[in-house]
Amino acid sequence: MPNFDNTLKSYKRKGNVSITHTRIPSKNKKIYGGSYHVPTDEIDKFHDKYYNAVIAGKRPEYLTETQLVNGGAILEDFDFRYSTDIDYRVHTEEHIDDIIELYMDKLLEIYNMTPGTSFPIFIFQKDGVNMKENVTKDGIHMIIGIKSDKFARQILRNKILDNISLIFEELNLQNSYEEVLDEGISKGSTKWQMYGSKKPDNEPYKLTHHYQININTPDDEEGPYELEVQNFTVSRELFSKISAQYPDHISYELREQILSIYNKVKKNGGGKSIKIYKHPKHNKFNQIDNISSDMYKDIKSEEELDVAIEDWFSQINAEDYLLYETHKFLMILSQPYYNQFEKWLKVGLALHNIKLKHQFHDQKSRMFLSWMKFSSQWKDFDWDSDIAKHWQTWSNFTYKENTDGLSEKSIMWWAQECDKGKYKEIKDNTVDYYIYKSQSYGKTAHDIAMVAYQLYKDKFRCVSIKRNEWYEYKNGRWKPLDRGTTLRKSLSTEISGIYSRKTWEEKEKLTALADQNAEEVKNKVPNVCYNNSSEGQQQDEINKLKSKNQNTKTPIDQAVMKKMKTIHALSDISVMLKQTSSKNNIMTECCELFYEEGFEEKLDSNPYLFCCKNGVIDFNEKVFRAGRAEDYCSLCNNLVFKKESENTELDIEYLKNVNTFMEQLFPNEELRSYMWEHLASGLIGTNDNQTFNIYNGCGRNGKSMLVKFMILILGDYKGSVPLQYITQKRPTAGAASPDIAALKGVRYAVIQEPEKAAPLNEGIMKELTGGDEITARKLFSDIIKFTPQFSLVVCTNHLFDIKSNDDGTWRRIRICDFKSKFVAKPSKKEDDFEFLIDKKLDEKLNKWKYMFLQKLVEVAFKTGGLVEDCDPVLELGKKYRKKQDFFTEYFEERIIKAEVDTMMFGKQEVFDDFRQWFNENHGKNTPKGQELYEFLNKKIGVYKKKGWWGYKIIYNNEVIPITENIIE
Repeated sequence: MPNFDNTLKSYKRKGNVSITHTRIPSKNKKIYGGSYHVPTDEIDKFHDKYYNAVIAGKRPEYLTETQLVNGGAILEDFDFRYSTDIDYRVHTEEHIDDIIELYMDKLLEIYNMTPGTSFPIFIFQKDGVNMKENVTKDGIHMIIGIKSDKFARQILRNKILDNISLIFEELNLQNSYEEVLDEGISKGSTKWQMYGSKKPDNEPYKLTHHYQININTPDDEEGPYELEVQNFTVSRELFSKISAQYPDHISYELREQILSIYNKVKKNGGGKSIKIYKHPKHNKFNQIDNISSDMYKDIKSEEELDVAIEDWFSQINAEDYLLYETHKFLMILSQPYYNQFEKWLKVGLALHNIKLKHQFHDQKSRMFLSWMKFSSQWKDFDWDSDIAKHWQTWSNFTYKENTDGLSEKSIMWWAQECDKGKYKEIKDNTVDYYIYKSQSYGKTAHDIAMVAYQLYKDKFRCVSIKRNEWYEYKNGRWKPLDRGTTLRKSLSTEISGIYSRKTWEEKEKLTALADQNAEEVKNKVPNVCYNNSSEGQQQDEINKLKSKNQNTKTPIDQAVMKKMKTIHALSDISVMLKQTSSKNNIMTECCELFYEEGFEEKLDSNPYLFCCKNGVIDFNEKVFRAGRAEDYCSLCNNLVFKKESENTELDIEYLKNVNTFMEQLFPNEELRSYMWEHLASGLIGTNDNQTFNIYNGCGRNGKSMLVKFMILILGDYKGSVPLQYITQKRPTAGAASPDIAALKGVRYAVIQEPEKAAPLNEGIMKELTGGDEITARKLFSDIIKFTPQFSLVVCTNHLFDIKSNDDGTWRRIRICDFKSKFVAKPSKKEDDFEFLIDKKLDEKLNKWKYMFLQKLVEVAFKTGGLVEDCDPVLELGKKYRKKQDFFTEYFEERIIKAEVDTMMFGKQEVFDDFRQWFNENHGKNTPKGQELYEFLNKKIGVYKKKGWWGYKIIYNNEVIPITENIIE
């Protein structure tokens, strides 16, 4: 502690140098204040001293640091003040989620963020509220790891203040929003409390949330960014990054439309707020995206077309739900629409002219696939040539041809005419149906949640309403999702945007109605429908509808009023979806709608599916295909699967390297063939072989490298079994067993290598390999049941001690002998099995992994996961069994054929002798007496009349005669 006092003294400010740090004084606490100057080139040294004293050493400290006004991080201080009857924290995790979401929305408006980049966001809070005599105080500190100057920060602050009421209005704060968001901190003029320091008589802020924001490409289905939760242990390295003086955060250029605002703020000195108005966005494109026919030319069958359509549907954004619904309506159109050329052509034009949020989005061109699916119903449809021919027709469509107003509405109208029953069935399940229902029935949280459910029912699952636990289907598999945060974010982004667009659509309809009935309607339609006023002005016009008193005598009056009410309701819901309190209520309803009972039990339960980064390998159907939500995959190998047809010359060379690697590991062809099949069976979870493979061999023989290779291609499908689990007594029933629970869905489980011969718990080994259901429990969770899918293996130089001699144990044992040696100077004798060691093999395995996976999949397709035993493996197993066969050893040493058949020995007598012999020769843990009796029954005949007759036990080389009174 005194050392840090000396450190502070050494940096005490002298002369006119700038102040970098200050110390907050307190006379009552006898804390002396001070101003300090820490040179830039000594800041790391200062941080070392501070970290050791304050963070690691728990020393109370009271330091602040000056912000880097130009090039420092974005710092925000939220100051919450409540009435004195509040003695608890009012804001929740959801408020923090919404703060981050709001800041990200506004940062994306200000900065041109490059896809593939990332930056951190840190959230700090005190342990509890600070209760004063006249007020209860609480707060949040936030650091956003983006370089920014005070002018850009002022623009950001203005944007946040315009929207912050949506988050904080339910907190019932005593201070204004301007006071909540500390302007001095935002501008960079107010000093920042160093992490670990505090004000006298206060508690320090602690890091409670650490996120990494990853910027996506514009067309990413996950949205503009992903939020990744990070470990928030404050290491020495992390401590520097949460300093206000950290200079190495990422920087982004301002967006072009922000530059004029930035220059005004800069000219103004950052003092006075500049009001920012948003204007409607207009699409700058005037022709359809140029989609190459290459993506369609290989489709030569209905099955291939169905696969392409399924893959497309899996990529559709929520905002483009209209495409999926239109496809459904399309497929109920009757025969004339695909048999008669004129009607068929109109269907194509209608599909081509669908209007989306992104009017000429690439997704819309995929409606060509729907058109071809529909067209293929024609009896003369030619799969070899028609798709390419019709693509040319589609490509030549222009929007000038849309003279009849053909669009998705046309498809819906025709569908209604063709089959009213099916039309109603589809309509009742469309998103539009639930959107308009939500505004018609009181704007309840349940009705809005139903819209979310229709949009995302294939993407999210709630697995525990009580614990608010969720999963999200993302990148081809189900991933745990903290409190449904991604869905919650979608409420205020995608779904709010949908309601906003519906508001504009209804305003356009009202404008059209006014144009058709100009004189009668002129004074009844608000100005918002006739101009391109700003969003703020438009909202003001809509709000006037609440108080506007319209006559409703004529049908036109009634139509106008109905449209105005719809516009108002849709607009209200769009705003509600950005309010924290409303979102909380909607998410509560979503928990029930998205709940699926038994969901976690279904995860990874299909033993034939193997999830890769780019799709799913189905070993039952022997195909590689796109993943589906109903596959229930949560594990993934985290590796792209390459089909053989995609192999480059380099891939072919790598495949040769993989084969050479296996040939050197297993020079014996029989054993090598066995190992290929055994390793391939580790991709399929049927566990038909029910074997325990022991990779045996001494130093530098490649067995560890083989396991590393398997880990590279298995990813999440590789599991670990603690050595003690299989060598010690069975755990207490109901006790937590997280290591075993983690084996659910695993395909290849490796036991930790024993340092010396360890006793094998045969019962547990049988359980893990037997194909029967087992139970396990994660920490703080319920008991789960699952059937092991994995191949169980161990790498060892020391074979287990196996006391049991039953066939149920030994039929599972497989000894895989690693004879090869990898040395610096290999022998030239072929039988020595020595090869030159490759010290860069780790790097090469990483390059070969794609071909290794491809080869194993090829083998698994052929074998179906079955492994054919071979002599080298079986013979070693027999030798191992004989060496571990204590009963045979005992029998040969202590039991002989008697001179007469009237001699015998009983169970207790032989077990007492066997136990003494075993303790003398093999130590403790004597096998069970029942196993000895079963051995003797097979060896010398069945036990009867209280003994085994015609044999005797040798005691110290003397034969003990059996008296006649024993024989009954």
